[in-house]
Amino acid sequence: MGVADHAIKPSEYLSASITWWVGDAVTLASLTPFLLVYVMPWLLRFCRLPAAKGEATAAKRTALRFGSHAMLVWIESLLLIASIGGTLWIVFLGSYSYRSELFYLFFLPIIWVAVRRDLRGVTAGILALNFGIIVLLRIYPQDNQQLAVVQFLMLILSLTGLVLGAVISERDRSEHRLAEEEEHIRLLMESTAEAIYGVDLADACTFCNPAFLRLMGYESRKAVLGKNIHNLVHHALPNGSPYPPEECPLVYALLNGKRLHAPDELLWRADGTSLAVEMWSYPVINEGELRGSVVTFLDVTERKRAEQALHQAKEDAEAANRAKSHFLANMSHEIRTPMNGILGMTDLALETELNPEQREYLGMVKSSGESLLTLLNDILDLSKIEAGKFELDSSDFSIENCIEEALQPLAISAQQKGIKLVWDIAADVPNIVRGDPTRLRQVLINLTGNALKFTSEGEVAIHVKCDSPRDENFLIHFTVSDTGIGISQENQKKIFSAFSQADMSTTRRFGGTGLGLSISERLVKLMAGRIWVESAEGKGSRFHFQVLLQPAQGVEVET
Repeated sequence: MGVADHAIKPSEYLSASITWWVGDAVTLASLTPFLLVYVMPWLLRFCRLPAAKGEATAAKRTALRFGSHAMLVWIESLLLIASIGGTLWIVFLGSYSYRSELFYLFFLPIIWVAVRRDLRGVTAGILALNFGIIVLLRIYPQDNQQLAVVQFLMLILSLTGLVLGAVISERDRSEHRLAEEEEHIRLLMESTAEAIYGVDLADACTFCNPAFLRLMGYESRKAVLGKNIHNLVHHALPNGSPYPPEECPLVYALLNGKRLHAPDELLWRADGTSLAVEMWSYPVINEGELRGSVVTFLDVTERKRAEQALHQAKEDAEAANRAKSHFLANMSHEIRTPMNGILGMTDLALETELNPEQREYLGMVKSSGESLLTLLNDILDLSKIEAGKFELDSSDFSIENCIEEALQPLAISAQQKGIKLVWDIAADVPNIVRGDPTRLRQVLINLTGNALKFTSEGEVAIHVKCDSPRDENFLIHFTVSDTGIGISQENQKKIFSAFSQADMSTTRRFGGTGLGLSISERLVKLMAGRIWVESAEGKGSRFHFQVLLQPAQGVEVET
């Protein structure tokens, strides 16, 4: 269009187009960054739109810089402006003006601005410098050749300044992010309640937080940093004897890059007192190379004190329980002796001539006395077991005879209720075994009597078989089943507890103290066995128990 309008000669077309292109490039390189850095954030705030994170951070950093050193910043700004103006005068108006090598002087203020003010400053500096050059060229026109040289130099200067400013801005942002991360880590370390310290491979302290100084009694980090941490805080055993580093688990974990959790360690404060702590040690590995470790610990003095108090309370409770058991055992003995006298005299009185009313009264006395004596015997057995004074006898006996003797006192009650009493012994059960027949009979009486009490019709059966033997001994499996009211799943969990029944209403309906099953469980455990129940409400119950019995001595066992 310029050639067609005769504004540009055809022969000057190439140089004119290059000059025009370079001039536009200079304008874009100087004006556009200034608009993006200064005008665009203001426009976004005016339109109430969020600015880019980098722009907001740079503006905030500049505001802080101006707020903290305002006077120095203004003085430096004036010096920068003066340096740009002086450079323009030297290059265009001085004695040596328009010498190409003088244009390199423009790099000096641009570099200064970039270093001191990063990208924000360099965009303003480039715009000011280029605007000054344009004004001077307007006042003092140059030919096309000199103008092209000036424009090329302006383009190079603009691009160089922008690149340098961008690099320095990125460096400043990286340093700022790094400083923020370091500050964040520092705040975390200083605000945590755990004591933290780091050591290198020589076990020298590299850092520590205020919690460490507070717990260990040091006034400042100078007393700790660079010191051998083992010799400083971990140098002695609880008895006061020296603690060699080669025996210290913390030193071993440090040198071998291992993790360590020590729940019960002892550290020594600056004043020589000890501190009970729980410690954790973690290796510090950088690019596959072990650099040291980080150790954290907590003061567990209060926890230790609470544990000691709890242990003492447990011992006191166990002592009180043993004293209670001893008291019950003694009282049971003291009460059982006169009770036997009462029963004996009642039996003698019943053998004399009595009228029907007197015999009825004495019969009630005897029945009540026998019930009370049974209760006393149960309490005595339970007390002996809890006091650890219960011992089993050992003798040869027949399991069949033991069952018959257990069912004999229960036969009359079963006949009165119309309930069948049956038992069955498997062929693999030995005829004669060695154990405590009295206590085995007591368990059978308790379980069978309990089955009769809760069964109104049907039968109560005892089944015996031999389970897998243990070390040449016999593991005899007894099952006492009934067709009674059954036990719910919820109540099955508590029926073996002392003074407990499946339903408290059963105490009023059927009687009993709830000691029979508890004593049976303890007796079975003493005989190296276990007891359990299978039941459902309305479908009866099956009590199983296993006892470990030895082969009879001097008797050939038949199976």
